[in-house]
Amino acid sequence: MKVGALVLLYIVTPLSLITWFICLVNYSHSEGSERGLYRPVGPFKFALSIILPSYLAYNGIRKKSLTTSGALAAMIIGWILCLVHYGFLVSLLTFYLVGSKATKFRISQKSQFDENADQHTARNCVQVLSNGGVATIFTLFYCLEDGCVETPIDFVKSYSASWWSVSVLGAISCSCGDTLASELGPVLPFSQPYLVTSFQRVPKGTNGGVSIAGTVASGLGGLIVGMSFYITLLLSVDTEHIASSAHQWPVIALCTLAGLIGSLIDSLIGSTFQYSGLAKGKYVVERPDPSVKDISGRAIFDNHAVNLISTIITSLIMPRIAFYIWWFLT
Repeated sequence: MKVGALVLLYIVTPLSLITWFICLVNYSHSEGSERGLYRPVGPFKFALSIILPSYLAYNGIRKKSLTTSGALAAMIIGWILCLVHYGFLVSLLTFYLVGSKATKFRISQKSQFDENADQHTARNCVQVLSNGGVATIFTLFYCLEDGCVETPIDFVKSYSASWWSVSVLGAISCSCGDTLASELGPVLPFSQPYLVTSFQRVPKGTNGGVSIAGTVASGLGGLIVGMSFYITLLLSVDTEHIASSAHQWPVIALCTLAGLIGSLIDSLIGSTFQYSGLAKGKYVVERPDPSVKDISGRAIFDNHAVNLISTIITSLIMPRIAFYIWWFLT
């Protein structure tokens, strides 16, 4: 992994050192309550933000779940999330691990309706960024306003931190839910899809097709993300801070809902702006051709664009939903 080593040497490590230096300067020039906001990252967290993403990127290439470009993008995203919030990093890693397993699940069965099923096992930088880029941007917003510190979700005591946290979790839950829906839904029982806009039966693999199995899988993806964040938060934040904050368990239900909503949004966009056609009588393709029978949609967006747009929308609407959930509970 020579390229990855160079990126680690010339990009990740210098950026980590610069970030740490900025935090130290801000901390030394801040007073009162602001000192908590600009608290510098500890040595352990700093070292972990370099070592862990680098190892996972290398392991992803070794296991052929990531291409070289995908590993480099994942390395930088992992560095940012680890520096800012352990919960964000663990949630994204959970999505990465679960999504990788789901992509390889029953590939022979998927190849019956997807001609390129074998090529989906290794994710490139475009796929990594379309799924993790939105969460990374909101993580940076979290860092700019609230610093590199884990904060419980509490819209009364920590409004901005809670807002950005839910945005990050909404984006990750959306990606995880949609990935499990598309990878597991077609190969599980009750997998017959129906087009979300017309409820007409469509072939498996059709963009915008929804099924009972896919819907359950999307909720499960969000549930897994929510549980990973909840457990990490309990382990990384001191007990007194957790006890004095609002209840944190609703984040599990919130992420489950985000997985369902995100997958639905993805299906709505995919059924309208993403082309689906039937080639050779059995393969679903995304490019129109005279020999391809039209199923649904127009060739405006590809799958990566649909994923990106759905994660943006989900990450923007979930904080408002979360605000009313925590308001109702308190």
